[in-house]
Amino acid sequence: MTVNGKKLRTALRIADLTQEAAAEKLGVSRQTVSVWLKTEVLNAEIIQNVKSKLGIDLYDNVEASPVKNRPYAIDDHEDSRPSMLHSPETPYYSNTGHDVDRPGIPMYNFPASASVVEMYGDINDLKIVGYLNIPGAAKDSFALPVHGHSMYPTLESGSWCVLRPISDAGDIEWGHIYYVEYGDYRLFKRLLQSDQSDSVVLWSDNQSDVINGKPKYAPKTIKLERIKKLCLLTDIIRKPNY
Repeated sequence: MTVNGKKLRTALRIADLTQEAAAEKLGVSRQTVSVWLKTEVLNAEIIQNVKSKLGIDLYDNVEASPVKNRPYAIDDHEDSRPSMLHSPETPYYSNTGHDVDRPGIPMYNFPASASVVEMYGDINDLKIVGYLNIPGAAKDSFALPVHGHSMYPTLESGSWCVLRPISDAGDIEWGHIYYVEYGDYRLFKRLLQSDQSDSVVLWSDNQSDVINGKPKYAPKTIKLERIKKLCLLTDIIRKPNY
């Protein structure tokens, strides 16, 4: 039976271990663990090391186990901090068919900025404040409110955004709006392809607001490796106009 890096990645997520934490326990560098996660066939020495030091038997069917605590995060990086979002207590399923008893998409209580401003918050205060029932939504979708005006008129401050987590930054659909976490920033931005293959441009739809003749919401370019969470905007629930 062969074991690949994808299975190791799943096992680490189930164990709630980042690449950095796993590397420390295994006595290797984080870069080494990163290479293992992309390896087609892991050798017996690696598999034994993981079993003896992490208590994880990669020959078990780890894919059948539910992912805990970090279902929305893309690959871990050295500069990653804990995400503001973690797994809701009750998973989302479509409100049609055999899953009508499920509550729907969880709505979290902290806003994400439409502008490039730091959004602080205590992860221990994070709460689900309600649920949305949207047929056809991905089962791991969730919703956040918008704060700020840089994405106006596409996103209005106070609206709710339904988001679908993206597990691989290589799956970015250029030109679409995403929720992005990097450093202390939590924001909605349209992602454009940069001239550098390892970077992405964070674009604001509001280009009409200017200061001293320059756009108030100028585009910002960041390295892809800085992104610790990436979610595609799939639906917008606009605030009532009254």
